[in-house]
Amino acid sequence: MMQLGLAYENANRLENALKSLHHNLGRYYRKIIEIPEINSILKEHFENYKDYIDKIYHPLKTDDPVEMYKIPICKMIDQIIGQDVIFEELLNQANKSGNYENTEEAKLDILQKLFTIQDIFTNINRKIKIVDNKNSEYIRATNRKLGYLLTNDKELKGKLINILKNAKREENLKVMEENLSIYRQTYINKEYIFIRNSKNEKRQGKPLEMEEVQIESEEELREFMKKVGESYTSEKVKKYMDKILGEKQIITTNDIQVNTDEDFILLMLGTMSEEKSFYNIEYKKNIVQKGKYRMPEMTIKRR
Repeated sequence: MMQLGLAYENANRLENALKSLHHNLGRYYRKIIEIPEINSILKEHFENYKDYIDKIYHPLKTDDPVEMYKIPICKMIDQIIGQDVIFEELLNQANKSGNYENTEEAKLDILQKLFTIQDIFTNINRKIKIVDNKNSEYIRATNRKLGYLLTNDKELKGKLINILKNAKREENLKVMEENLSIYRQTYINKEYIFIRNSKNEKRQGKPLEMEEVQIESEEELREFMKKVGESYTSEKVKKYMDKILGEKQIITTNDIQVNTDEDFILLMLGTMSEEKSFYNIEYKKNIVQKGKYRMPEMTIKRR
């Protein structure tokens, strides 16, 4: 009877844990939508979300999957209820425990616990599927948010590059000098007691009205939009992951060369797309420093 009570308590604990996991995944989903910066999103994903998932979600799906116990547990309960000898033994133990006023009350409590355990494990796949859907929803939202921010960042960067490229033309340079607020910046350290003023320091001029920029070439606009759309496609992410794996079946974080921001972004997008890709990723507890980038220690295997 003690074992039945423990099984009943553990089944309820499992059901509550799945509810808590679903709730927390929803909290991470709402939080990622509100974060306005790429670096903050990546930090939240790898230092908070991944740590939580590795401790709670991955063991549930890989190390000790609950689904493998579902059929044996349900069959065992059917045997207990269907065989009078086993059920009578449970009933005798319950009567001897002194926790019930009569045999009928003990019988009802035993049946209630058995049916509750069976019901929890009968519906366990559906509850885990709900958690899986919430996790997939979070991954999709993170990918969309990163793609949106990266597109905006590239568009602004492109405009600044075009401005700087054309700054050497005298007429453009004159307009920039009259309209841009540029200030000289200096700092004090322990070796200086004052900052020498520069005679050529620029003063802030009177702002001029900026004319609306007109697009001179529709072809240029289409080409620009095409480049933006091709920036970080799923195909590009797959090619990058295939490149870092090379001829190997398995690599670790230490084998990966991350030299540019684009390498780092492609690697991060690759880790978020593993579910439907040609590779699996196993995460460790440590954080690895690769140059100026910090990322979790992980092992990447070809399927």
